[in-house]
Amino acid sequence: MYRILYYLLFLTTFSFSQTHTITGVVSDSINNPLESANIIALPKSENGTLKFAIADNKGRYRLELDKGVKYEVTASYIGFIEEILIVEPNSTITTHNFKLKSTGQKLKEIVIKHEYKPIVVKKDTVTYDVKAFANGNERKLKEQLEKLPGV
Repeated sequence: MYRILYYLLFLTTFSFSQTHTITGVVSDSINNPLESANIIALPKSENGTLKFAIADNKGRYRLELDKGVKYEVTASYIGFIEEILIVEPNSTITTHNFKLKSTGQKLKEIVIKHEYKPIVVKKDTVTYDVKAFANGNERKLKEQLEKLPGV
């Protein structure tokens, strides 16, 4: 008796699921997996939410989409042309493998510009990044405060 009730409960859970799962692999034209590729699902209606996934070290991804919402799923990777998949509402697609083509351009370097400011002055407030002045040997707050300029 309990088994039948358990199976019915288990079956209804799956039949009323509010998500649609798509899995697959992101690879290049010669089937090398693209680790950390971005998969972004942009909803085409207002009642959907933006979804995303990042491929693992074997290029595999898993994307949970809302049911009944049209999505534009885009797979992208640096140095490759994006591939787009349109997922219609109530689609039966459960797997899709993205095969990205190279742009033919080689990246020489990627430069990340960030200006680090350990002291920020805003009107009458001075904010210190304490980590910039600490070396880990401070045992009391007084020792830390003595290292801050202007304190």
